[in-house]
Amino acid sequence: MKKVGISLLGLGNVGSYTYRILTENKEFYKKSYGVDIEVECVLEEDKRRISDLGISKSKIADNMAEICSNPEIDAVVVALDGLEHARAFAVAALKAGKCVVTANAELYSRYGNELEGLAKKNNCGLFYGACFGGIPVIRILSDSLQANRITSFTGILDSAYNYVLTQMTVSGKSYSDALAEAHKLGFVINDKKSAYKLSLLSRLAFHLKTEADDVYREQIEDIDSADVAFGKKLGFVLKPLIIAKNAENGVELRIHTAFIKEGHPLASVNGNSNGIHINRGAIGGITICGNGSDATSVASAVAGDVLYYALRDNFYFNTSKCSVPKYITNFESAYYVRLSAKDRAGVLSKVSAIFNKNGVSLSEVRQESVQNYGEAALILITHKTRENTVKKVLQEINENGLAKVASVIKVAD
Repeated sequence: MKKVGISLLGLGNVGSYTYRILTENKEFYKKSYGVDIEVECVLEEDKRRISDLGISKSKIADNMAEICSNPEIDAVVVALDGLEHARAFAVAALKAGKCVVTANAELYSRYGNELEGLAKKNNCGLFYGACFGGIPVIRILSDSLQANRITSFTGILDSAYNYVLTQMTVSGKSYSDALAEAHKLGFVINDKKSAYKLSLLSRLAFHLKTEADDVYREQIEDIDSADVAFGKKLGFVLKPLIIAKNAENGVELRIHTAFIKEGHPLASVNGNSNGIHINRGAIGGITICGNGSDATSVASAVAGDVLYYALRDNFYFNTSKCSVPKYITNFESAYYVRLSAKDRAGVLSKVSAIFNKNGVSLSEVRQESVQNYGEAALILITHKTRENTVKKVLQEINENGLAKVASVIKVAD
């Protein structure tokens, strides 16, 4: 029976759950897969975490050098947050010929090429599918869809923000109340982390050397519950999206809140769930959903990568022939615009004329009554137009004093 020795670096929530999964399922792996996976040692500064898991003193490593020189260790699980320590440990392990498994999206997004180079040079594996927790999108892109030309993908990767918007949509809560509830549950909105994941996915999907720093991100601001309600009337659902498109003239990488139609595959991805919808051109789309960021899902994915490694003797990599992309910043999108205007004749026609003058056609126009006396909410949905063009139109409306721009939300395909 093949034996695989594992060293576990870090016993935080993910590391602790990973240890439990690997040790509790040890006999199951032996019986079902014919492989004996043994956690040979752990490296953790917090001794309480070690004692809480009942790990014997003989399995506690003092430093990384001890792990690298141990011939019983075949793979190192880097279950550390942050960057520099995780990078140093991963580099040391690969140089020592140890396979590396990680769920650290920032580590792989920033240093994936360096780590893959070391893995190739030292003939060892490098696995990072756990960066997406319970969504096996890395494995699907690498092992199932590699023959397809992927034109775009859309996803929900921010569990906290998705939870907030779901509470606003389903329960009618205000943004502040929904955010406070998310914080109580331990959710933290982090679009930078989503940018690392978006960069990582686009490298695999488009074969481009994309960087997280080049991802277009809109600042997360207080979402008005009125827009959520108006969107529902129009058949839309508000979601925190990542959007990636690959065209002949360049690539779009974006992270922002957007309306999607109620029938969209991601419209029902609610709460703290995540999802990815991949467009394969004429072949059609594929949607993958699941728990993306809770510790148990991530740990399960880490254990899955360990088992995947244990069952293989050869390794291959996906980004060796990537090219440098041209980024599109003045991208095309449809837009939802809410204006606050005086309830008097001619305002709507003048506003529409400004859109028309700038070549922006409107697919829908509605006037909604508001509580403030003498005011009306004008709801406009544009056809696809350029980002800079919409900014120009709204600036002109403000300068003319016709109406106040209350909110602008992109409408995704």
